[in-house]
Amino acid sequence: MTKKKKPTTPIEKIKQAILTKISALSIFIVLIAIIINFGFLQYSKSNSNSIISDSQIAKWIDENPMAIINSVKKMQMEEAEKARKERDKIVKEKIPAKMDELVKDDLDGTFSTKKPDVNIVEFFDYNCSYCKRVESTVNKLKSEKNIRIVYKEYPILGKSSEDLSKVAIAVNLISPSKYSLFHHKLMKSNARSKEEAIKIAGKIGINVASLKSALKKHKSKIEDKIEKNRNLARELSITGTPAFIIGNQLIPGAVGIKEIKEAIKEARKNK
Repeated sequence: MTKKKKPTTPIEKIKQAILTKISALSIFIVLIAIIINFGFLQYSKSNSNSIISDSQIAKWIDENPMAIINSVKKMQMEEAEKARKERDKIVKEKIPAKMDELVKDDLDGTFSTKKPDVNIVEFFDYNCSYCKRVESTVNKLKSEKNIRIVYKEYPILGKSSEDLSKVAIAVNLISPSKYSLFHHKLMKSNARSKEEAIKIAGKIGINVASLKSALKKHKSKIEDKIEKNRNLARELSITGTPAFIIGNQLIPGAVGIKEIKEAIKEARKNK
């Protein structure tokens, strides 16, 4: 026996109509916002079977586009606030506990001016376009007084990124004083392979034979270091690059020099 098809409910009709107007990502939020905030479906239990036509639904959506836009904006603001609260929690609980791991690992490349009193830790990927963009900002910090930059190799964009980070760690092992320059040259290049990275190292005076030897000799140590950085990032809820830790502040994204200087000032004030 064929089952009788259930009539389409008003809510299902609204879903179908909205599907033609906005992305699937926002449908649920928009639907709830329409029901709760805009009163289009304010019907009681007694008339819950009332029929709302497709044309009525489509007309309401056409006449109230701001309802949809405002609902999406509200969702974005709530997500941003949730992310901010999570970062605040990390600042208060996790970063202080991980500070030694963040700033005292000898396998991390560094740049330091005289008598540094603030550490600027950057998690980055050599193939990340945002990291490449922010590198100019980070490089400008080298003219600041009393700062130390800690470079956290965090390859998250595939094998190419991992290969480049392996070369960078090997550079730091055999010639730590040249790491920062190598990092800058590699970040500003279009290199995608280990061979291209090694060539860049050779151009700034690093012994290529020693570098290749270090890559083989310290293969396990280098791989373990990358995994250690990934675990650290995971514990600090760092899922993308670039991400900065300045003092006890977690600052995600390709921020400008003004934001970084303000964070440095805040870090010094809180010492």
